[in-house]
Amino acid sequence: MTSDTQRPAGASLHCPHSDLHFHLNNVGASDTNLHYLEITAKCSICDIDMVFRGGLMGISPNHPTCSVDGKEMRIPFLGEGEELTGSPIGYSIKAR
Repeated sequence: MTSDTQRPAGASLHCPHSDLHFHLNNVGASDTNLHYLEITAKCSICDIDMVFRGGLMGISPNHPTCSVDGKEMRIPFLGEGEELTGSPIGYSIKAR
């Protein structure tokens, strides 16, 4: 957790984060039918970015990952019944 001096203006240590704004972005590569749902979240009350926990860092066609700072979750998906086409690439890193 960051100190109060690093928080955006108006941010509160005791904010309930009860009014979250989620941004969803659909990203696809031209050489495969695989898509990624990118998710970010921010508290509309205190203006703090939410951090996703527990995910591997990077981008992978096989499992959800998150950005290095944890502020963006990336979830790979296909249409129901579709088989993966093309050769999607990716990487994931587990930090300790």
